[in-house]
Amino acid sequence: MNEITKSITFLKEYKQLKQAVDEGKTPVLAVGLSAIHKAHLAAALGLDTGRPVLVLTDDDNTANRFAADLRGFSERDIVQLPSRELVMADVVGVSRGYEQRRLAALDELRDAHFAVASVQAAAQRTMPPEALKAAIVSLATGETAPLDELAQSLTRAGYERCVQVEGTGQFSIRGGILDVFPPQAEHPYRVEFWDDEIDSISTFDVGSQRRLEQCECLRCLPCMESIPALAKGGAAGLAKAVLALTSTRRKKQHADLQTNLERDAERLRETGSLPAADKYMPLIYPEMATAFDYLPKMPSSSSRTRRVCVTRCAISTRV
Repeated sequence: MNEITKSITFLKEYKQLKQAVDEGKTPVLAVGLSAIHKAHLAAALGLDTGRPVLVLTDDDNTANRFAADLRGFSERDIVQLPSRELVMADVVGVSRGYEQRRLAALDELRDAHFAVASVQAAAQRTMPPEALKAAIVSLATGETAPLDELAQSLTRAGYERCVQVEGTGQFSIRGGILDVFPPQAEHPYRVEFWDDEIDSISTFDVGSQRRLEQCECLRCLPCMESIPALAKGGAAGLAKAVLALTSTRRKKQHADLQTNLERDAERLRETGSLPAADKYMPLIYPEMATAFDYLPKMPSSSSRTRRVCVTRCAISTRV
């Protein structure tokens, strides 16, 4: 803990607050703090207690500023979870930048020491932790991984197959070489095969195509939160569930809706994908899940392992 962050720990008020948190006498309220002092307090509590800290803010802009302040006081990496707009209509060239940033943050959330999110981002419906884990494609040198199966797995996870990788969420296959650009990575990866065995993994530069750094393993996070292949029965099962919705509506009164549902079901059966799959998220993941489901499960009997949560001026612990 640096000297500036440590300075607050000598205050009587801080000692009283920390004692209450240690003894499980929560929630504890701290009032009259400015934004910078909230970040100072959150950093001091996290470093002093050794517990992970989750900060909830009013909106994403406040979360951005708070994360910057918290990073300065804690001198640690901060996991920041953004909110996003749901894709409800078929549009060409939809940006999934925020969606992919959310998935990367959710993947890091369980082991994060400091995390910041707006209330909307934290409470927004998302894929359950088990579904995210199932959608991750992991590769390591020496493993056997048929390229055809890898291509199918990446496509199901929302990756776009192209001739040459130029941006995140794309992959290409040329002979025994797989190029893939995971959304959480700074550079794309090149995986070279000897038959079906992974011979080498390395990052490369998009512009020059030159290798940068050799790696032993690679994790490819999914590129979208709503993945039809993860529905019960896969994409075909989701198509069946979508068609079942039409039987509950009068066709003459909802002709356009009937047409849209049938079109989506047909596309799911033919391609196994749907750009606007967000509108069927409850069918894909029947169990409601939010970012809070990604937080570590803490034993209620151990006050030393509770998660400190700071929201506005309130400080409480999450068991």
